[in-house]
Amino acid sequence: MLAVAWYYNILAVLFGFVALVLMLIILAQRGRGVGLAGAFGGAGGHTAFGAKTGDVLTWATVVVTAVFLFAAVVLNYVFVTPTSTLGRTDSTTAITAEQPEQAPVATQPMQPTPAPAAQPVPTPTPQSPPPTSTAPPTPSPTPTPATSLGGGGAP
Repeated sequence: MLAVAWYYNILAVLFGFVALVLMLIILAQRGRGVGLAGAFGGAGGHTAFGAKTGDVLTWATVVVTAVFLFAAVVLNYVFVTPTSTLGRTDSTTAITAEQPEQAPVATQPMQPTPAPAAQPVPTPTPQSPPPTSTAPPTPSPTPTPATSLGGGGAP
């Protein structure tokens, strides 16, 4: 990931804020028709923010547009890194006219390499289940009334 300077985000947010303000100022102006001023309840002859609003909005538009264009040019130099080598004369980017030609390397056709021998996969041996007795299960002793916990019978 590229390292971004701490001020890049601040400059980008400020530039977006200037663009938003410019859009709002332009939309608030009265055009030849009613414009956005009619949306605020003003009629064709009246403005939404007073009689002198047209002059103030015109000057504000000029100022904010100048700030927007200046910021766009400055931020172009801040955010874009130079990648072009046009006009550079340092030895790392200069193209030399005399480059020695390399002799072609004689290569032999590649021989296919044999696949490794397949190793047998060990198969698990089946284990026999534990022996089961064929004799019927012996019943468990039933408790006698003296040893039962109920305690309801005679001793």
